[in-house]
Amino acid sequence: MLDLSVEQTENALSISASHSASLGNQMGYDAHFIESGHSCRAGILSAFLAEAGCNGMPEILDRRNGFYSSIWLEDENAVDLSVITNGLGKPPFHVHGAEIKKWSSCNLTHTAVDALAMLVQEHNISHEDVERVEAEVNPVCVQYCDRPFPDTLAAARFSFSYLLGEVLLRGKIPDYNTFNAKEKVRDPDFKEIQSKIKVITRPDWADGYKGARVTIFKKDGQILVNHLEAFLGHPDNPLTNEQIMDVGRHFISAIMREGSSRRVIELVGNMEKQVDIRELMNTLTFFTDQAYV
Repeated sequence: MLDLSVEQTENALSISASHSASLGNQMGYDAHFIESGHSCRAGILSAFLAEAGCNGMPEILDRRNGFYSSIWLEDENAVDLSVITNGLGKPPFHVHGAEIKKWSSCNLTHTAVDALAMLVQEHNISHEDVERVEAEVNPVCVQYCDRPFPDTLAAARFSFSYLLGEVLLRGKIPDYNTFNAKEKVRDPDFKEIQSKIKVITRPDWADGYKGARVTIFKKDGQILVNHLEAFLGHPDNPLTNEQIMDVGRHFISAIMREGSSRRVIELVGNMEKQVDIRELMNTLTFFTDQAYV
């Protein structure tokens, strides 16, 4: 009906696969931005349908041949489902353990990028002074983010060489422009900078370990090391409220007029006091509100 090409058909099948539960392998592709949205939309739609009187099979989650057994096919009793409701409604709450990204790349890359940025800024290092950079990270980080010379901006968000190369080039952490300059992925000069990045797997580090050790080897023989236990924005290394606002302010102001972006920051910063979120939603949807520009 749509007369899709072979490539478009393949993409349609891939995107549709991400509507299913537990599939989260779209890293480095556009579909990654909407795969979690599918679940959120389905949940909201289900709530509206239930409110309207639509019913579903009871105990569909944990009954035999239900949702859980369809995921754990080998042994449906191998998983302790009680952990889902243990301590329900009691602290600590997961919302207090949220990780806040300062830029839009995979969070597995953030600690190494912060560690390198600290060294570059502290010692005023230019990429021309650097022979190579070694980033030691856990095996999962390597599995998903060791992508030398990515050829798309979507893939660049999962590439240590791209992100650490950006720090060497600009002397600061990535920002809005890092992922909106399509020509950069093809720039031979930038690829030369990326070639100085070496990612090293640390099999002795747990997959969930958030730390990274970055070493700069300078052409003059100097060696600089920074071992960071967690990126700035992790619960163990949290941002201040003002730093959080600065992150939002930077990205929002890149796409909205000053008055509108300022109003969004104000509304979000005082969300618990809002009795009606329509002003916020309208401003975010239409990017402008004449009353506040």
